[in-house]
Amino acid sequence: MANTKEFIWELQKLKKDQLIEIIVYKTVQENQQISEELRGFLERRKQDPKPTVSEHNLAAVFAHNLAKTPIPANVDVSSLFLLLIAGSRVSPEVILALRKMLHPLATIIQGYAQTEFCGTNTFYDTNDKDHRKLFTEKPHSVGLPGKGYIYKVVDLETNEILGPNKQGELLVKAPTVMNGYYKGDSKDAFDEDGFYKTGDIAYYDEDQCFYIVDRIKGVIRYLFHMLSSAEIEEILTNHPAVRKAAVFGYPHPVDLHHVTALVEVDETSEVTPEEIREYVDNQVPDHKRLRGGVKFVKSIPMTTTGKVKCGELKSFMEKM
Repeated sequence: MANTKEFIWELQKLKKDQLIEIIVYKTVQENQQISEELRGFLERRKQDPKPTVSEHNLAAVFAHNLAKTPIPANVDVSSLFLLLIAGSRVSPEVILALRKMLHPLATIIQGYAQTEFCGTNTFYDTNDKDHRKLFTEKPHSVGLPGKGYIYKVVDLETNEILGPNKQGELLVKAPTVMNGYYKGDSKDAFDEDGFYKTGDIAYYDEDQCFYIVDRIKGVIRYLFHMLSSAEIEEILTNHPAVRKAAVFGYPHPVDLHHVTALVEVDETSEVTPEEIREYVDNQVPDHKRLRGGVKFVKSIPMTTTGKVKCGELKSFMEKM
């Protein structure tokens, strides 16, 4: 397979026995709300006898790399009309960069799902014109409420229910949510009203579009501040030399934790850790600066689904 940051552009060359499935055209039902322009585009794809990739799910960590990688001249991605990014949040800049690379009618959206829900927690209907307007205007959003789902965002300290544009833990009650963990203790997974605790910091706006800020375990406590590691990671990955970044709080005897970053950089780059640190520190307020420093690594500890192994970062750095 091609280098991970280029693999999506090689999809059309994959053989059937490889891991990534080649997905062919899906019929659009007559009663679906879809623009005539997009319908015509899909009809042309339907008539194309050559197998093509029309939809693809992509881990967020790869999306960052793809946004910095030009499409090879010999690769045709004109058939790709839906790209769903999931696993962790990506910045609007990444979404906008990918939009410029694909067909003008292609849809790129961020998904939000958990195993405990047997699928997605929030939704966008790509065939609904109102939904399309929202996710086009709000590339950072992960979707709207689903039918039969009940949501609440609560304060991390007081459990007070919060209104629009207030960040707190997202709790959800839904018909698809699990009953509990098999042979495990599930008492702390739900609140007293039966809402599942997602463990994610989120908020919603006046249009009821949801936004994921970070995992609660990704919050860094510096003095009396609660900082989002995902926010700093977004800034880092916007640097042209950075391929991946993982931010965490390294323990400090006085300040509780210092914001620290492990970074993978392009092998051809001559950038230094101090330059990366200055790049971030110049864009954030004083309390969010990388006081723990920046360490270059060959490979950040990742799960098989493309998520950072947050619990291993401190020990990983100490072994360097």
